[in-house]
This record gives sequence, structure tokens and C-alpha cells, in this order.
Amino acid sequence: MGVLGLIERDDTHREVVGSAARRLSSDVPALATRLLARIRTSCPSSARLVPEAEQLESVRLGLTYGLATIPEPGPERRELAQAARTGRRRAAQGVPLDELVKAYHLSVQLVWDELVQTVREESPGRLDLLMRSSMHVWAGIERQADAAAEAYRQAQAEQRRFQDERARMLLGRLLEADEPDPVLVDAVRDALGLEEDGWYAVAVTRYARPARGGAFRHPEVLDGSRVLWSPGADGDIAVVVTRGADTARLSPALEAELEGPIGLSPRVRGLSSLCFARRLAETALAGRRPADRGVIALDDHLVRSFVLASPDLAELLRRQIMSGLLALPEHEMSALLDTLACWLEVGSTTEAARRLYCHRNTVLNRLRRLEQVTSRKLDEPRDVVLLALALDAVRTG
Repeated sequence: MGVLGLIERDDTHREVVGSAARRLSSDVPALATRLLARIRTSCPSSARLVPEAEQLESVRLGLTYGLATIPEPGPERRELAQAARTGRRRAAQGVPLDELVKAYHLSVQLVWDELVQTVREESPGRLDLLMRSSMHVWAGIERQADAAAEAYRQAQAEQRRFQDERARMLLGRLLEADEPDPVLVDAVRDALGLEEDGWYAVAVTRYARPARGGAFRHPEVLDGSRVLWSPGADGDIAVVVTRGADTARLSPALEAELEGPIGLSPRVRGLSSLCFARRLAETALAGRRPADRGVIALDDHLVRSFVLASPDLAELLRRQIMSGLLALPEHEMSALLDTLACWLEVGSTTEAARRLYCHRNTVLNRLRRLEQVTSRKLDEPRDVVLLALALDAVRTG
């Protein structure tokens, strides 16, 4: 067959399909009603989530624009624009994507059956020409399904971004609050799917965490614990949904995730305690020494934190307990302070001597000298507590 024969054959196909499509276009209201019944029977979520009148109008427009493109697609492609509108709307209504696509499959089945029936009634001798055009008809409606699905996915992505930003804002507000607001606690629980009475810890840093992919509502996992990140006023804040009995094992994972020192709160019970835990983490971070790196857990620095929480108390401890020691020559003062710190940490003169690389008698002599200049006794529990507090008051002052 020559080129002319091919052109004539294409024109004949277009004429047959176009004539049948124009015939169906005059009966769109009835077709829309039949198609709607099929969709609402086969797609239960659509029937539940989409008002019937709205869905009927959407089906009517889809059929109208779709049938108009069968004879000649045209430059406007209104059927694809309508499909995209439908896809976005169904995403907003919560209709499952598979039901959206199924509705278009039902549409193509109905339209094809009606085209066949029309040609069989009006031009039965040309039915074979319609059959040869089946790919053209089916592909046209499949393009509508693809346009609807793509718009649906884009709308869902926008919804997730909005939900993530809302969840981030709610969590940030709860963390920064002075006192927990029950309404805000409920909103955070619902937005993030967290347990209201679960166990949590909070970590704070003065550095911004490197950007990571993934949705905010799907927490990352560090050492078996789920972690939600929230930007704070001065740095990043991590809310840790703890799994173990303590937070000690979290330290290496947090240090690998963040730069600079990190303040870590003890475990607290319930979402309503997150603002309290954030303050505890801030206290731990504020108590770091210049040489401190990595995680500073409040559990490990409670004495220092008590001192930091009250500058006036720290000054009182320095004056009343440490004034005599601070008046000593620098080398003697440093030796006594280092010996006290080591002895308090290990609780043994023998172990303190080993760590300080000196004889046990040297440690004993230094401790007796310390008792003399502070007027405190290391065999008195109350005095030991005061000396521990005073030591941190000196070293953080």
C-alpha cells in the first residue's frame, strides 16, 4: 500500500471513531450517571468520601472533554486539565490512589463498550476499523488517568510538607513553652503519633544539624530510639523516644549526628514533660567546661548543674568553704583541688593515688590539708556534699 493509501486509511479510522464519539457526546448525562454508579459500587472509599453530586459533575466533565478529544485532540487538552483537577481534589479528600485510577479504568471500559455498540448499530461493516483504533481510544483515557495520578501525587507531597511543617511548629512551641498546654500536648500527640505517657529525653545543641531527607513525621532511628528533630531558637533540638532504661547509649549516636557539645536531659515521662526536659538539657549544656565535647548528660553532672542553677549559692560556697583554699599558693591550691576531684570521683585513696601518679600517703596528706583549710571533714556525709558543691562552684566560677 502506498503513502496515499495509508493516509486514506487513517482518515477512514478517524471518521469512524469520530462519528461514534460525537454520537456518544450527545448522551453524556446518561453515560455519566451509569459510570458514576459503577464507580461508587467498585470504589467504596470514593463513595464515602466524595459527595455524589460533586463526583457526578466530575465524571460528566471528564466524559465531555474525553469524548471531544477522540476525533481530534486539539491544543487545549482540556481532558488532561480536568483529570489533574480531579486528582488534586481526590488527594485532598483522602481517596486512595488505586481507587482514583480504577475510576478511569471503569471509564475507558464504559466508553469503549459504548463506541463498539454505536458503530455496530450505525455502521456494522466498519466495526473492524474501530477495532483497529482501539489503542488510540484506550491510550487517550489512560493519559487522563496518568495526569490524574501525577496531580494526586503532587498534591499528597504538598500535604505532607504542610503537615510536616505544622508538626514541626507544634513540637517547637511545646519545647519552648514555660508550662505545658494540654491542648498543645494533644495536638503534638496527634500530629506526630506519639504516646502521651511515653518516655522521652531531649537533647539540645548550639549548632544546626546537617539537612536530612525524609518526612519529619517519620522519625529517624538512633541506637534503637526514635528521634524527632526540631530547630530551636539557638540551635537544633532532638526529642528522643527512649526505648532503654536510660539514655547513656544514645551519646555516641548523637555525637555522630551533631557537631559541638550537646546537652542531654534525663528521661522524663509524658509529652507534657518535654518543656521541662528541654530546660534540663539547656542546663546540662550551660554547665559544659571549655574542654567538653560531645554529649553532656545532666545525669552525669547533677552537682555542677545545681551550682550553675544558682549563681548566688555558688558564690556563697566559694566564700564560706573555699576561701581559705583559694588563698593558698597556686600550685598547692591546684594540687588540693585535683586531689579532691579525683577522690570524689573514685571514692578511694588508693585508686586516687593510682590515677594521680603519686603515693597513697601523698593523697592522704593532701586530703588532711584540705580538711584543715576548709574546716570540713571528709568522713562527714554533709561536709562531703558541701565540698562537692563548692568544688564545682570554684571550677565553674
